[in-house]
Amino acid sequence: MKHKTTWILIMLGIGFSCLYGMFLPQEASALPAWGRKYNADCSLCHYPAVPHLNKKGQQFRWAGYRMSDEFDQAQDISNVGHFLSLRGRGRARYQAKENASDVNRFEWHDTTFFYAGALSENISSFTELEWEGEDEIKVVAQVRALFGKPRHFTTIRFGQFHPIQGVGIGGFDRPTGISRPEPLSSRDLTTSPIRFRIRENQKGVEVAHVIGNARILAQVLNGLVIGGKSGIVGDEDREKDFLFAYEHILDELASGFTLYGYRGVWHDGTLPDDYMFYRYGMVANKIFSSGTEIIGGYFRSEDSVPTAAGSDVEGNSFYVELQQFLKGKETTLLARFDWIDPNDGAGKDVRQKEMIGAVHSFQRNLRLALEVNRSTDDAKGATDYQALAEAMINF
Repeated sequence: MKHKTTWILIMLGIGFSCLYGMFLPQEASALPAWGRKYNADCSLCHYPAVPHLNKKGQQFRWAGYRMSDEFDQAQDISNVGHFLSLRGRGRARYQAKENASDVNRFEWHDTTFFYAGALSENISSFTELEWEGEDEIKVVAQVRALFGKPRHFTTIRFGQFHPIQGVGIGGFDRPTGISRPEPLSSRDLTTSPIRFRIRENQKGVEVAHVIGNARILAQVLNGLVIGGKSGIVGDEDREKDFLFAYEHILDELASGFTLYGYRGVWHDGTLPDDYMFYRYGMVANKIFSSGTEIIGGYFRSEDSVPTAAGSDVEGNSFYVELQQFLKGKETTLLARFDWIDPNDGAGKDVRQKEMIGAVHSFQRNLRLALEVNRSTDDAKGATDYQALAEAMINF
């Protein structure tokens, strides 16, 4: 009864938030460093809502943060404001857990500094320093070289970077709301000891080739280290991992799809043989001129387990998301369903999550977001509820 009452209150709260946002005075969304550089509104590269990129925005990112008329052109790097941005995110969280204590707290999620852009005719860089509330500093730092012409070029990227989540098309782009889909964020896509998640930052090198509206890329990455965390620290892994992807933009709004494949090796430090694991699947999105967007993705997980550690494990996961941008209101409503079966040869172990939310930009550099969700875990026999509000400022 307690959880039912909580869920009703959450639903009423989000409904009020949506109505409140719809009638606030409207202004443009945030203008980061690149908006200042080109003296342009966010709609030049984003549609229907920031941070989703349109076709021009995707091609700008593919080309190392330069416009098509800037190929083979010297860059003016004297204005720091054209490269430097700052973002801060604070949150209020309420969780009602069936088999644990409730959580009700305010938290500072992160403060992030960005220094990014094209530095010369062929070289660009992207540096991101993120300080989280637990005093952990995460670093993304990469250099990219570009060779070719606007419709036909090759890039080489080296450093510590987002392999594909947050820099891709549709479901691989940055989320409009607060959370990412569980198939991209969970470390438990299978029941094996492998703790790999698709969205993890990694160290490595990437070679990509762009022809018109399509891009094919290959990456060699450090992969997992002992203990199962992704290769940000340590690098004890004895072999490299490989990522392959094919991206295709279908229209000017950047509807499109991505075919994704990952092959990894993990040595856990206690067994003579290595674990082998594979993640492959597809994400796609369709954006309509009305502001409606449909996003979905499916991933297959296959873990080859050493004989001494047990049997091989195979899993499936998918998600589907619907977004509606309210033109003239700077408000986006969204709903998502996530589903994970971590072992399709076992019994009841499915996890699923339903989420609804709203995002509203009512001042130039401020964005407010609210999400509520319900998560169920068949293996634990538990249902948990969460409400999460976020204020984000960036300039």
